[in-house]
Amino acid sequence: FNEGVFAYMLERMKDLYDEYEDLKDTISEMQITVAAAQCPIVYVEGPTDVKILETARDKLGLQGLSLRFQSANGAGDISLFLNVSIRVKRDDRPLVGIYDSDARGRKEFDRFKSYRRFQDTSLRILDRGKRIFAGVLNVPGHLIKAEEAFKSIGMSLPLPIEFMFRRELIMDAISDGVLVLSPRIARIANEELPLEINVDSAISGRIAQDFLYLAKSVDDDCKVPFSEWLANRPPADFEVFRQLFEDLTLAIE
Repeated sequence: FNEGVFAYMLERMKDLYDEYEDLKDTISEMQITVAAAQCPIVYVEGPTDVKILETARDKLGLQGLSLRFQSANGAGDISLFLNVSIRVKRDDRPLVGIYDSDARGRKEFDRFKSYRRFQDTSLRILDRGKRIFAGVLNVPGHLIKAEEAFKSIGMSLPLPIEFMFRRELIMDAISDGVLVLSPRIARIANEELPLEINVDSAISGRIAQDFLYLAKSVDDDCKVPFSEWLANRPPADFEVFRQLFEDLTLAIE
């Protein structure tokens, strides 16, 4: 072997071993969590997703719905655990992974696009016997026109869980300082004229003004304050999650 090639192989083997150890730790933690739960478990992307959906369940009067929301700390880890569960899960207690409908969430959910849809829901059946499902946040009715507008200019509607709510609530949260939106900056890949553009400025005039906030990104630092602020909102604000809970109810029955 060439010494340089051999050194590269050793280094790559070390990197792969470190990745394997990290995956083992993640899987082990998730298995412990599932084993401890005595009810169906729904994995979501982060701890504030858990808080928001728990609040929505209570506001919608669904406290009797027996399921537990658990943070997977990222869309990638939801996929990891679902795939591992397909291979090693031995019981038929329902297990569901729900992704945000943003670029990363949709990319991960697309891994399961070949699986059959579960009844008339947005869920996919990954293993019928083990009752393992995957789903993505559905576009609420008030954002259908926004979705169509984004599609008309060749873009996908970014839909993190915070943007599930109606525009009026979003504006209230911004006014109260618990939701901070930042411009998305995109780079135009042009060898001679590389350029960075503000996305919402670039699409202004092509997308209705009321929808432009959807082209911004949610600051990570505001996610906890926003999820806590929602506790004082009226039940009607949480109707945007009604369809999700109906789908989950069908899956865990």
